[in-house]
Amino acid sequence: MEIDSGPDPFAPDDAQANAYKVGAIESVSRTFNLFFRKFGTYALVGLASAIYALIVVMTLLAILPPLDFETLSAIINAQGDLVAIFTLLWEYQASTLATFLLILAILALIGTIYYTIIGGAATQIALDNYGAPNRGDFPSSISKAIGRAPALILYQLFIVILTVVLLLPGSIAIAPLFELDPYNIDMAALEAAMTGALLLLVGTVILFYITIRLIPTIAVIMAEDVSIVEALKRSFNLTSGNFLHLLGARIVLAITIVVFSLVIEFALFFIPTGIVYAITALMLSAILLTSFDYIFTAVIYKDLKARKTVVETSEGSNQEWW
Repeated sequence: MEIDSGPDPFAPDDAQANAYKVGAIESVSRTFNLFFRKFGTYALVGLASAIYALIVVMTLLAILPPLDFETLSAIINAQGDLVAIFTLLWEYQASTLATFLLILAILALIGTIYYTIIGGAATQIALDNYGAPNRGDFPSSISKAIGRAPALILYQLFIVILTVVLLLPGSIAIAPLFELDPYNIDMAALEAAMTGALLLLVGTVILFYITIRLIPTIAVIMAEDVSIVEALKRSFNLTSGNFLHLLGARIVLAITIVVFSLVIEFALFFIPTGIVYAITALMLSAILLTSFDYIFTAVIYKDLKARKTVVETSEGSNQEWW
């Protein structure tokens, strides 16, 4: 079923590359159009994501002491996020958690690889389907994502290292602020904490800017089969001069996903609170929300590529990536 009755904006023909250019709102509109056009396939992506999250929960239930209902529900709602789960367990099970750190580390490593491949597959489905309504299937996309796994994993590792480098110094410096006695303030410690707060703010701004510039990276890796270094260069090339456009599109997507999440919560309102509710919420959220970021990445990649094509054609030469 075609989205538009006029010239097909999803046509793969290079002559229609300009049709891929979209504004911030239209990029989100096309993201949702593509999602519902291939809903069954993206539901499989979300289901695959939810299955691993449930495996994590079952593993923790097998190795941890009995958990109260509140903690168990919170773990299920974390949807396999090992950092969130670790924080929860540290709060409720700090005395016994150290024994299970190795298992948590293994789950985190496997989860990173697993979700990276799932994300690559979702992006590939969107890239294929964007150009042809009948294309894009889960098995072949998973196969291609596995082939691109080294670059995809290195990209995730790069983001983690970048986050640590930019945020850790400020976080360490600001930590003493939470231990200060409000009735006996150490001015030296306060000054160090304020410096840390400034470092944290600067690091956060830089990280935010870089992550916006790197939005199309996963799509670049999947579509162009390049190394991680070339993918990063290519992303900076594509996003050059388009930061505000990307920022606006990302904000619109975030708002739309929040609204979509509220609709899901309303749909679950009549289900009694309990384990069934937590598992249903996990499955429904995974199926309906997992793929949006990856589809959006593909739409933005096509959009930026079309914009570069127009610029290069008008100027008669390629621009440098920096």
